[in-house]
Amino acid sequence: MSGRRRVKNVAYDEDEWGFNDDDWDEDDDDYEPEVPARPAAALRKSTSAGASGRVPAMKTPSRPSEKNVKNGAASNRSGEESSRGKRSQGPQQSGNSDSKFVNCKSSEAYHTQNAFAPNAEPLSASSGTATAKPREPRNGSEGLDSPASRSAAVRTPGRPKPLTLVVVGHVDAGKSTLVGQLLRSTGTVEENVVQKMKKLSGEAGKGSFFLAWLCDEGDDERERGVTVDVSIRVVVTPNTGRRLALVDAPGHREFVCNMLGGAVLADVALLVVDTARFEAGFDGQTKEHLLIARCLGIQHFLVALNKMDELAWSEEMYAKTVERLRAYMVGLEMNCAPGQISFVPISAFRGVNVVNADALAAIEKARAEGAGKRKPDPRSVADAEERERHMQALASWWTGPTVLEAIEHLEIRSRSDQQKLLSEPFAACVADAWSPSASSVDVHLSFKVVQGVLRVGDTVVGLPGETPMVCRSLVSFGETRESCESGDIVEKGVFSPGSHGSHAVIDVSVGSVLCARSHLLPVTTVCRCRLMVFGTDLPLVQGRQFVAHIHTFTGACTIRKIVGVINKKTGKLQGASGEKRAACAALGRGMVGLVEIATATSVAVQVKSTAGNQDGKDAPTSVLSHIILRDRGKTVAAGVIVATA
Repeated sequence: MSGRRRVKNVAYDEDEWGFNDDDWDEDDDDYEPEVPARPAAALRKSTSAGASGRVPAMKTPSRPSEKNVKNGAASNRSGEESSRGKRSQGPQQSGNSDSKFVNCKSSEAYHTQNAFAPNAEPLSASSGTATAKPREPRNGSEGLDSPASRSAAVRTPGRPKPLTLVVVGHVDAGKSTLVGQLLRSTGTVEENVVQKMKKLSGEAGKGSFFLAWLCDEGDDERERGVTVDVSIRVVVTPNTGRRLALVDAPGHREFVCNMLGGAVLADVALLVVDTARFEAGFDGQTKEHLLIARCLGIQHFLVALNKMDELAWSEEMYAKTVERLRAYMVGLEMNCAPGQISFVPISAFRGVNVVNADALAAIEKARAEGAGKRKPDPRSVADAEERERHMQALASWWTGPTVLEAIEHLEIRSRSDQQKLLSEPFAACVADAWSPSASSVDVHLSFKVVQGVLRVGDTVVGLPGETPMVCRSLVSFGETRESCESGDIVEKGVFSPGSHGSHAVIDVSVGSVLCARSHLLPVTTVCRCRLMVFGTDLPLVQGRQFVAHIHTFTGACTIRKIVGVINKKTGKLQGASGEKRAACAALGRGMVGLVEIATATSVAVQVKSTAGNQDGKDAPTSVLSHIILRDRGKTVAAGVIVATA
């Protein structure tokens, strides 16, 4: 295997070794690819693990460790945060950007590569100089050369609204395997790519990881058998045509920061549970992942009880696990609505209850027709027969939906709530930033639209640097669009400098916020937060330091002041109505308080609205208003920002 890590959000036309074909055969070992004569702007068909050519995949940058953030070694605005917005300072060299790649083992050099454009300029791990000549942008807009579909410039009326799900759960629960199975079962990746991963994983002694390898493309991820970075895959559901962005988040406790960055982008949390080893996972990362998702404002949860085949599809074990999970999720700490939680028994590895039988049959038929005279792979036939046996065992007691059916019919907000968000001024949080080349003045961004609408040609401002930019093109959910709206993930937006010169866009990076020019959000280093304290060995006291997570921003912070304790029953600050205020110098576990926090660097936030909906209920809290405090690898407190200094 090459030591070079493959980025996950580039639609390549080569396989793992740069070969321009989909099929795996013996001749590939000696094949030397020719540089294609077609223009670089041609649409690319991806045959790398986890990419299909129908839609681009996306990989968000690793977030800095909390230890480094608190020590000031990796602040949110520094170049060491590994945003791919860091531009190359080295001289350009001649070469072909479509066919040459660099063996890049350095994680820093890896993350400075272009995150989403096929014409990114690879950097040398040793010198940081460019090794490929970038293609000149056409009409100043690299988005016009996007590998995404061109057929949908605007959203088709009547089509279900796209949905973003973050896949969370304890390490080894089967998250990447489930995402890989969804890619396979929906026809997003071709069967020959799946068989290639089977061969490669088998040769590496990790044959059971072949589906996970469709998502985990890094050498370190494959060697360790764990997901490290967040990756995003777009699939289209076969029944309704709904576009889904699956955010595959790491489950290991060392990478909770990366998981948190992925959860910020999501509308729904898909929790994957290792049912056969439930207790170990439940007290591990399962609880924390659920808590983080809830603290970020996610209200809808779909729980996939995985590896049920190892329990012989025991209905009793399924019921016990559901009871434990539901009790925690509707309890005081998470306070989820029971009607917004769904449970589905599955076997991600065998593909049981992931996609319904009719959809699978249609996909397999389409594959057979596309294969022409090729004989069906006997290994695929064997997999189908094994899956059918397990489906019959499950059908003896389960009459509910499959995972994909449950996702297809999720409605996360009412029509009135959606219309209210659309009427708000545009705002979005940046998840990734990169430059197409060292000489380009454009910047490429991936972001989550929090509210409002963004259209190609609009001028927006990047905060906290107040950088004006003009939107040139948008790629969202695998389609090139003329606009995007609240709830959408934009895999790649191309922006040109505004009125303040070509270098202003450099200030926009991970943790930045895009706003409409007429409605800028407050930028601050001091804010008042309403926090609930979770598990912590030490109470929250003045002067204690944490790592703050605010939307996609990560940075060191300090408790400036404990303003007071909030009454859980009334929701009001004790003493606010004239009664004697109890002295409070610390907040312990289970307490809710008003806290003043100072961040090391400026961050754009949105103060929580106090206005309610027409039905009298509280308005949904924007992800730009949420804050999570972590320390020593644990989530200590979370809440909302209610005021800025």
